[in-house]
Amino acid sequence: MKIKSIFICICMGLLLANCGGKKIQAFNLKGNVSAVNVVVSDTTVAADRRAAIQNYKVVSRLQNGVTELLKKQGKYAADGTVQLEVEITDFRLRSGASAFFLGAAAGGDFTAVDVTVIESGADSHHFSTSASTARGGAFAASPTHRVNAVSVAVSKRIVAKLY
Repeated sequence: MKIKSIFICICMGLLLANCGGKKIQAFNLKGNVSAVNVVVSDTTVAADRRAAIQNYKVVSRLQNGVTELLKKQGKYAADGTVQLEVEITDFRLRSGASAFFLGAAAGGDFTAVDVTVIESGADSHHFSTSASTARGGAFAASPTHRVNAVSVAVSKRIVAKLY
């Protein structure tokens, strides 16, 4: 009985230690960001998905989202020495009907990006990040709401990696 209790305590301790989540490794940039440029990859994003990106203004959502988060943190300045090049490498948006009727069973909406950080004219860092949502049903059937939720999440992940 005592061995069983010790074993359970050890297992619970290991489980709790692993549930802490993955910490984001930040780069600690030395300067402020002066530009955020977002483009869509022609090679990895299918034409129909590029059309959805254009229709739902994903490029401007990401650009404005990252810029606004940086401004709130005081890390954006017109005379900054850092530029961000964000490339959308993958994208999926379910139709409103499939999100409403099938919800998570229809898969998820997602956006994946590659980010290149250019400090003082030279590439200094590169990372990838993504976000997804399987929301649907009556709560998030609108494609605009789902695109916005994913764009906000990707923007937050990009900024979290920078400082």
